[in-house]
Amino acid sequence: DDECTDHHSCIEEICDNGNDDDGDGYPDCNDDECTDHHSCINEICDNGNDDDGDGNTDCDDDECAGHHYCIEEICNNGNDDDGDGYIDCNDDECLGQSGGTGICEALETSCDDGFDNDANGLIDCDDPACSTLPVCTNSEICQVAGDEDNDSFADCLDPDCEGQTGPEGQICELTETICSDNFDNDGDGLFDCDDPDCTGLGGICLVEECNNNSDDDGDGDADCNDSDCWWFSACSGEVCNAANPWGYSTECYSNPCTLHPQTSNGFCNTEPGDKTQGEICITTIDCAPGLACAANTHRCRRLCTNEPGVPSSCPSDTYCAIFGSGGHYGFCTEY
Repeated sequence: DDECTDHHSCIEEICDNGNDDDGDGYPDCNDDECTDHHSCINEICDNGNDDDGDGNTDCDDDECAGHHYCIEEICNNGNDDDGDGYIDCNDDECLGQSGGTGICEALETSCDDGFDNDANGLIDCDDPACSTLPVCTNSEICQVAGDEDNDSFADCLDPDCEGQTGPEGQICELTETICSDNFDNDGDGLFDCDDPDCTGLGGICLVEECNNNSDDDGDGDADCNDSDCWWFSACSGEVCNAANPWGYSTECYSNPCTLHPQTSNGFCNTEPGDKTQGEICITTIDCAPGLACAANTHRCRRLCTNEPGVPSSCPSDTYCAIFGSGGHYGFCTEY
């Protein structure tokens, strides 16, 4: 009815302009018409819902601007930035973040960083959560690669692991005696017969001596009849210059010359070693041509000679230090 045009019941209340638009004495949210209007519904800021229906959920709603759930906690300043009653690592928001000198954790597992990771007032091994961990029990976990007890000896190098299974499935030993399992049982970088500890053990790593008329390794062949003696000069009859294995090995044709480990003479080697300078070796034939195995360090070093008429193979800042009495081979040594 036209007569009702200005009656408050016929005028729609605008619920967010501060006016009593319909003149019923109740402005905005005080008016029953506004009960379901988004401006009259409080947004709950941490439930994942758009409670007031304004199209903005939780922290995206301006109503939530000061809510602790919508304020980021700074995890290393000693303050309760978001006002939720929890400071730094005590606040769940900080889990996995830096709390200053350590990472915030729900339960302390970083037990050697000098930091109270779970903010319970107990640090590292003083925290019961750390009581069974290796760093607090001084025990090495032998099956996991690493130095868990921080004694500078990892896994099979750690005496604590003797007789236990190592990280690759091997049995750990202080001195290698299991010489046919393809493992470095004592952690020295050498395994099985390449480890001097295994020499002569159990009939596995026996070495044939090529000039004693005996079958030392028990394979049925003695001295030069044993294929292990291919490198022995008495078995090949060749002599060449081991210090210059390619340029002066004319007697060997396309093969290099290697220093004989027993006679210290050069011999033609059809199967030269491949270990380079500085690598661990057991005998000279392990080393690449031009190198020999130093007995005191078990490392391959560069050979040289003082043989008359043969140019020096040493760099200009080194000299040839002859080893052995009456020999003519040595190692290149710095002045």
